[in-house]
Amino acid sequence: MAEFEKVTKAKAGPKHAIDLGGRRQAAQYISEMTLELRNIAKAHELLSLQGLLEIAYYEAFTAATQNELFDHERAQIEKLNRATVG
Repeated sequence: MAEFEKVTKAKAGPKHAIDLGGRRQAAQYISEMTLELRNIAKAHELLSLQGLLEIAYYEAFTAATQNELFDHERAQIEKLNRATVG
């Protein structure tokens, strides 16, 4: 478990922990929340905060929509990369 997760769980405690399932579900939830916060910042002309929240949104959205590769797919991509380089 990453150090950040340990600290977060310790602070949140079992009563306040939000069970979001896996990594993608957590990233999806974060992207939705940051988009809402970004809209609030934009409505109130908090431009610096709006920009930071947009970055956080794109990072979370990217994590939520990343495709995971199977081992055989990863091997095929690596093989193709070697063929194009050499």
